[in-house]
Amino acid sequence: MFELPFDMKKKIEPYTDLVDYVLIDQSMGSGIPIDPKVSRDVAEVLRTLGLGIVFAGGLNSKRVREIAPLIREFNASIDAESRLMNDEDELDETKVSAYITEGLRAMGYTVV
Repeated sequence: MFELPFDMKKKIEPYTDLVDYVLIDQSMGSGIPIDPKVSRDVAEVLRTLGLGIVFAGGLNSKRVREIAPLIREFNASIDAESRLMNDEDELDETKVSAYITEGLRAMGYTVV
C-alpha cells in the first residue's frame, strides 16, 4: 500500500542532501499504471523538499500522453520498463521510440 504523502516526506527528509530526485511509483516496480490524482498529491508534498520528481508505473507512450499535464506541472522525469518489452522480455524498439517521442512532447518539446 502506498504511504501517505506526509509520511513519505518524513522518511525522505534526512536524505535530501544525498539525492536529487524522488521516484513516485505506486506499483512499486510492478508496472501497474499510476493514478494521476494520487501521484499529483504525493508530488505536491514531496516537491517542497526541493527534489526533482520522477513518475513511474505502467508507463507506455499512450499513458505518457494521458499524464502529460502532470509531467509538465511538476517538470517531472518519467521512468518505464515493463510496458516497453516484447513477448521475449526484450526492449521493443518501436515501443521505446513511441515512448520517447511522447515523453518529449509531454515535456514541451516539438518532435517531428
